[in-house]
Amino acid sequence: MLGSFRLLILPSFLLFFSLSFPIFGKDAPLNFAHIASKISNAPRFEFLDKDAFEKLDLPHEDWSSVTIGNTQIPAPGKTSEILTYLRRVEQALTSCKESTIRFQYGNKEPITLRLPFLGRGNNGAVYEIAGPISEGKRVIKITLPRLQAIESSIIEYESYDFWVNAANNSHTFLVPKQHEAHKLGLYRIMEKNDGITLTKYLLMLGAIHIDNLEEKTASFDAQFLEGLYAASGKQIAQAIQSMISIIKDNPLHCVSLSPNNIHITYHKETLGIKRIDLVDIGPVPSKLSSYQKLDTFYQFLELCSERLQKYISIPEYQYDVGELQKYQSLYKGPKRSWVRKNQAKQNSYHIND
Repeated sequence: MLGSFRLLILPSFLLFFSLSFPIFGKDAPLNFAHIASKISNAPRFEFLDKDAFEKLDLPHEDWSSVTIGNTQIPAPGKTSEILTYLRRVEQALTSCKESTIRFQYGNKEPITLRLPFLGRGNNGAVYEIAGPISEGKRVIKITLPRLQAIESSIIEYESYDFWVNAANNSHTFLVPKQHEAHKLGLYRIMEKNDGITLTKYLLMLGAIHIDNLEEKTASFDAQFLEGLYAASGKQIAQAIQSMISIIKDNPLHCVSLSPNNIHITYHKETLGIKRIDLVDIGPVPSKLSSYQKLDTFYQFLELCSERLQKYISIPEYQYDVGELQKYQSLYKGPKRSWVRKNQAKQNSYHIND
């Protein structure tokens, strides 16, 4: 038995060494450009830990100082300074008491950000950019000071063209136009649409529901595709099915199908959908494997209610619960049959139905 175990250990060790040698072999330490080039060859590149991250070389030409208001934040001189650099950027933006602030990266044209942020997730905070109407509405997503956030931003940069082409070929959803992006993850500037998050839209249509604010609970309606807003529900379902199919066929480009990463632009009078946008093409965190296991629209609604429960439970997200309740109060349809996750499931609605 022990001999068999030793025989198993040896090939396993050799396999691990062959896979890890390009990272920790004679060519180490690597630089960020090398990491970015490897992303297309693996489902995701994960920085093993802070020590491993700080051993990477820092290409100076890829980083610049940032001026935020009257505060100048110097470019990081080595990899170990990057998280501090991002932390100072975040602090300068969140501590400002004004409604706008000037933001300039290196010698690029300065832009004016509206404060506070429009939204904040695990990896970045999104701010609206003030500017002439002729330039169109734009937003900037600024990376948070976390290793996961840096990795996610690099992958977003690498995956953008893929998702634009995938969206165009699906004819069911769009990806916002990208004006500019920092290839190593500091920021992305994108077009801003006039839509709302899918979370708010589903609250308005009665598909998900805040049950109890004190208990921080939420539920979903299993009959949504058969109700008053079935047409909109099926349009969302088709878009979600397209995204799921793309992810299953291209696992290297798996994204988070959080209802806050999908925006709905709709007709104010009828609530009918004009367009559906996948606004965040960052990778799925390892711990959120549920995004990769979606098969039915029922499962997606259940996931949406889970995420809603998280949004109203975690102070870090700083959600305006009153605003969410405002959208929920706009629902004018028949009484819904709310379902909690621990209740018996009724039907398994395949998204293609």
